[in-house]
Amino acid sequence: MKIQLTLALLLPALASWAQLVNDGATLTVQSGATLYVAGAVQNTATATFTNAGTVQLTGDLRNAGTLARCASRPSRCDSMPC
Repeated sequence: MKIQLTLALLLPALASWAQLVNDGATLTVQSGATLYVAGAVQNTATATFTNAGTVQLTGDLRNAGTLARCASRPSRCDSMPC
């Protein structure tokens, strides 16, 4: 019983351990750069995530803020320049 209870308490903590939370900052991945997250990325309502490089995630991308692609990638829709 002790082991089951311990696992039940640890599993939610492990699930939230490997993640990136942008809580109001401007996060920019520059051209030629790679951002690798072994887990999820959460972009909150007051945050901006700008990408001109490569972003690799093993989890979900949850966005309530602003996602932007840089003007240096003209083949994509841009909402703000790098």
